[in-house]
Amino acid sequence: MKIDYSAAVGSNITFQPMKTRFRSLVSPRSCVAPAQLRVRITIRSHGRESRISNHALRNRLTSCAHSPIQLGSLLLALFIALGPAVQAAVSLTITPSIITNDFSGKIVLNIAGLTSGATVRVDKFFDLNSNGAVDASDQLVQSFGLTDGQLPLIGNVRNANVAGDDDSAADGQMRAEIFLPGVDLVVDRTVASFIYRISDPAGGFSTIAQPFAVKPRIYSQGVTGRVTAAATGLPVTNAFVLLLVPDRGPSQTTFTDANGNYTIYSVPGSYAVGALRNGFVANFGAPPVTLVPNQLVTNNVSLASATLAVSGRVTDNSTGAGVAGLLVTAESETGLFAFGFTDPSGTYSFLVTAGQWKIKLEETQPAQLGYVSPNNLKTNLTSNASNLDFQLAKATALVYGTIKDNQNNPLIGAGFFGDDQNNLYKSSGRSFPTNGSYALGVLAGSWSVSPESSDLAALGLTSPATNVTLASGQALRVDFVARRYTAHLIGRVLDKNGNPLANIEIGASFDSSGAINDFVTTAADGSFDIGVYAGSWRLQLETETAAQQGVIGPDLPAFNVVDGVDVTNINYIVQPVTGQISGFVRNAGGTGLGDVGVYAQAQIGWLPVSRKSDRHDQRREWRCQLYPADRRAHDQSAHAAARRPVPVVRQWPGWESISS
Repeated sequence: MKIDYSAAVGSNITFQPMKTRFRSLVSPRSCVAPAQLRVRITIRSHGRESRISNHALRNRLTSCAHSPIQLGSLLLALFIALGPAVQAAVSLTITPSIITNDFSGKIVLNIAGLTSGATVRVDKFFDLNSNGAVDASDQLVQSFGLTDGQLPLIGNVRNANVAGDDDSAADGQMRAEIFLPGVDLVVDRTVASFIYRISDPAGGFSTIAQPFAVKPRIYSQGVTGRVTAAATGLPVTNAFVLLLVPDRGPSQTTFTDANGNYTIYSVPGSYAVGALRNGFVANFGAPPVTLVPNQLVTNNVSLASATLAVSGRVTDNSTGAGVAGLLVTAESETGLFAFGFTDPSGTYSFLVTAGQWKIKLEETQPAQLGYVSPNNLKTNLTSNASNLDFQLAKATALVYGTIKDNQNNPLIGAGFFGDDQNNLYKSSGRSFPTNGSYALGVLAGSWSVSPESSDLAALGLTSPATNVTLASGQALRVDFVARRYTAHLIGRVLDKNGNPLANIEIGASFDSSGAINDFVTTAADGSFDIGVYAGSWRLQLETETAAQQGVIGPDLPAFNVVDGVDVTNINYIVQPVTGQISGFVRNAGGTGLGDVGVYAQAQIGWLPVSRKSDRHDQRREWRCQLYPADRRAHDQSAHAAARRPVPVVRQWPGWESISS
């Protein structure tokens, strides 16, 4: 900070630099009458300049001959009186600044020295070289704004997923309490060095950065290995290595070192291991790694080179501004993966291989910025592709509440998801310490809301989804009670020839609600085990994994479950797809509607009902895969009319009917 005093007088007055904070003092050599004195003070602090002319000083400066410091003292008093105009340096502290990857709680960003009501930009980086400074190679992984005195409220209820000023006062300082892990488990659980950096969008102060680190929780077992490029055998530095729990997603993540080496510690269990790096594609289809107590398992990973560039931009659909620090992923029909992050302009770019790819935003991260997530893009790539853009909508309504078990114990860390009735948007949340509270930012309309079934299943619990309808600006409380499993549905998924189907998802719905409580993935022998409790339950295939394997499942009669008694030896026999129904979805005005779910049902022989859903593509055309039409029916003549598939399409309000 620099303070300059300038004076214009009828006779000579000089200011001599001193080794003081103000660096100026009136010379005792001369003094003038008050009417001849004009004083101007210029204050420069953190890039801001203020000029103050105080004519009232003339009445105070009657004499300085006997006290050479009198003018300096008066200016000091004026400086103190200016208050907020002369600020202390802006500062950032992070508490705690080091955590382990099993941490569950809050970190606090304290920002001081601001003007009242100021807005700052907070950026979070992977500090890939661990030098504590933001370099060109460091990856931006989160970016959000904070405004002094403002909280993210919808319907006067706090959206717990989004950071705000938790001291709630426009007082020139901010206290942002951030849950870790937050909604995003990919970045928040990564063992790495990070940097938090704050900046003033108006350029009022220089950027300030502070280090933050996530250290590994050391277990007696883990997996270690080396990531190399398949084409050259050379190590891949700073590859993003993921330890995945089947049906649950990332458990632990870290980076490779300069030699391509990595080590991840975790609890005993079976995991998939994969590595991601721009310029390569990853295959997570390798056999799982089993961690047993007190052993470090070796698992090397080889990455294939990618050749085609995909790019696009993620923007706010209202302002058109780019949204920075979001993870964009790509998954091919053959099980390959690639990824990239959006830069400060919202632009992403990474490499893939030729083939059919599904491009999507990592669906939990937009929730941390107060957005709902759009659905995926699908594209068949034979050359470079650009303009694969996403537009994000800000949440305008809020579903919130708590999740507890049936003994009233809060459940911490359970994921939450919402799907709108048109299957256009998704919302994400997580239950936080200490009372299991959660929040889901949504748009006005009807939504299906549920806790993440796989998170509850890991605790031996289950809870069904619920349907809600909200208006814009509304906050609706919905509390969930998860029930403990008391029985299991155990069986296998088989094709019509009796062969097991692996890696296909099957779920169970409580018959009174119709909502799926849990999806599990079949093992190599096609087996599944779904936890349930007393009541009537139905099995159903998850449509996307079924479509990938070209099969459709039957709607079997409900299983009546009694507490403590497992239902075993279930053979869920699926049929191959050999036909297709296609058509268009249009509104009353004849305009095609994109990315809408289409459902078909058919009565085939003795199988009561079959159902398959598909997504229609960007041309607004839909296709539903079907059972073979020539499948042999049951002998009863009453079923003869059911030998042909008859499509039935579910309508949402405002849609025109669709017929085939």
